[in-house]
Amino acid sequence: MAETSSQQATQCKQHQSRQEPQFTKVELRRNPDSGDLEANLSPSSVEQKIDTGTLNALLRESEFCDATIDQAKLATLVTQIASNQRGNFVIGKAQPYLHVEFQYDPDSRLLTAEIEQCDRSTFIIQPELSFSSLQKRIADEGYSNFEIKTKVLGDIIRLVKDGQTDSLILGSKPEYTRIRLHFDQESNTLTAELIASEDNPELNAESLEDLIKTHKFDSFYFEPYALDKILACANKNERGIYPIGQRKDATVTIEYENEAMQAFISVTPPYGGRALDNALLKVYLDNEGVDQRSCDQAVLKNVLTGKSDERILFATGAEPTDGCDAKFEALIEEVIYKQPKESKTGKIDTREILDFTQIEAGVKLMRRSAATPGTNGYNVKGLVIPAVDGEDIPFDENLIGAVVSAEDPNVLISETKGHPVILPHAVKVDNTVSVNNVDMNTGHITYDGSVLVKGEVMPGMKIKVTGDIIVQGVVTKAYLYAKNNITIKCGVIGSDPTKDGADSPEAILKAGGDIFAQYVNQTKLHAGRDIVIKEYISHCECEAKQHVIAGEGGGKGRIFGGDCLAQEGIRANSLGIDGGIKTNITVGAPKAQHTQFQQLIEMHDNRQTQWKKLNGILKKYLVAVKQNPGDIEKINKAKAVKKVLTDIAGEIQKMEDSIEKIKKHFKKTKDAEICVRKTTFPNVFMSINGAEFQLRQEGKGGTFVKSGDDVRWNN
Repeated sequence: MAETSSQQATQCKQHQSRQEPQFTKVELRRNPDSGDLEANLSPSSVEQKIDTGTLNALLRESEFCDATIDQAKLATLVTQIASNQRGNFVIGKAQPYLHVEFQYDPDSRLLTAEIEQCDRSTFIIQPELSFSSLQKRIADEGYSNFEIKTKVLGDIIRLVKDGQTDSLILGSKPEYTRIRLHFDQESNTLTAELIASEDNPELNAESLEDLIKTHKFDSFYFEPYALDKILACANKNERGIYPIGQRKDATVTIEYENEAMQAFISVTPPYGGRALDNALLKVYLDNEGVDQRSCDQAVLKNVLTGKSDERILFATGAEPTDGCDAKFEALIEEVIYKQPKESKTGKIDTREILDFTQIEAGVKLMRRSAATPGTNGYNVKGLVIPAVDGEDIPFDENLIGAVVSAEDPNVLISETKGHPVILPHAVKVDNTVSVNNVDMNTGHITYDGSVLVKGEVMPGMKIKVTGDIIVQGVVTKAYLYAKNNITIKCGVIGSDPTKDGADSPEAILKAGGDIFAQYVNQTKLHAGRDIVIKEYISHCECEAKQHVIAGEGGGKGRIFGGDCLAQEGIRANSLGIDGGIKTNITVGAPKAQHTQFQQLIEMHDNRQTQWKKLNGILKKYLVAVKQNPGDIEKINKAKAVKKVLTDIAGEIQKMEDSIEKIKKHFKKTKDAEICVRKTTFPNVFMSINGAEFQLRQEGKGGTFVKSGDDVRWNN
């Protein structure tokens, strides 16, 4: 059995040797994981003589010629081949072959350098790596505009030299920004959307303006520096939507002055929107509530055509027109001017040309015209400004020598014979007295009626009457008082303190009505109405409730030296004199009166505040008394506070009466002015309703009025 088995085994081996290859094939390869150079031994039907020399030759001719060979392992390999072993056997370290590929990812916009292994044949065609060769490849492959990291180029060279594979981010494709315009119809807003762009749009101020113009948005309104800001954002590659402009219709701005008595219009032109037209203008005017009655249509027409300047006056309210009080017209004259008589020697006595008017009973003296109603005004918004109706004043009740006509209740007629004295609301008929002179022979005259002085009034003499005083001659250093008018044909000479001494009598004229004279010098004059002087007012103290007038009827009309006050106005041919003598001219309410009025207002406000505080205290006392009716102390205090409140209320009422009276006076004097027909001289001090001004050089005439807090001169 053993022999048979042995024979069978021998036969099996012989059979196998005839069927299987008896030689070994050697293949070299690099292990991708370890980098080892391995020899793969596999069966071969071709006989190869393999020894150490054959293997070294094979290594030199293969792609692994640069491998590092372990000669001991190589000798072992020869033994393994001879013994027909199969498998992979390490014989050394293979030099890896690498190449560099550039890959661009459009999604991430990144350019990567892929360092990968390759066979030697592929490697051989790669040029030697360097900065310049890599940069040339980048340019050749179309990546020259990428932002390349220079450090990564060095990393690539180092890794390839060390035989290491890797994937490195070499750079990124630059991202540009372009602008896309959007217009929102609802908000009328133009926006710029900054979006990414692979191409460089080369944005600048000119290209952006061209883009806006191309889309026909160039007429829009752009905020200052808006385009500069959007360009700055684009250059920073910022993203987003930014408002840069607006489409605007024409706009209208209306401003008011003088408590809405004036309205000014300014028009902002359209920016790509609706131009101003009648309908749009009407919308603005209606929204503002402008009353069409106050509008100047010619101005508005110019506004629509764009011919008007900015902020132009286009609407003016109507001031109320107060009604006229009842008017009283004298139908006779108090003084008769007669043709002078020439004496036998050829002289003319001017004293004889002025005489009293003498009338009989039944003569018509005065006609009364009824008052008229006022006409309301309105401001530019149509708010009614009420007017004051005229006061329907009747004739004076206590008529002397006159009665209301039975035929016409608006006519006054004389009841007796006498001299008519014209009063504001009546005419009385006086008994008259006529004297040649007023001197030591006549003494002082006090008379209930009127006095005619055919001659002169001598120094130190006094005349006091309830009617008129008429003097045909000169008044020298005398005192004249008339409840009505004083008329002096010649003039008045007063006392000069530098020459006459302190004991010299003064010249003083006081009239309830008007004062008329040829000239006045060193005189104190006070008139309830006007002071009318023909030639000059020299170094006087004048005060008129209405006007001071110098130069009527062709006289010189000069005012110089002293103080001159008229509540409603002063008219003269000249003010001041060559020598620069100080002359004070005041019209309207003096500055001191305005100051006193403000003080009165403050006192009134303080008293009202005091009254309110005390009234609050009184209420507390009354509550306490109500809760405890037997509290005598609180009862007495309440009584004391009530008395003080009553006294304060009386003071407040008096103050309010005074305030109302002063307001009426201010209203009457608000238009006061100084009118100079010919010349003004230096050192004239003017005051118009508290506004002060000094003339410092000679000038032409003109009208001086108050404007704001200053005096304005109108030529």
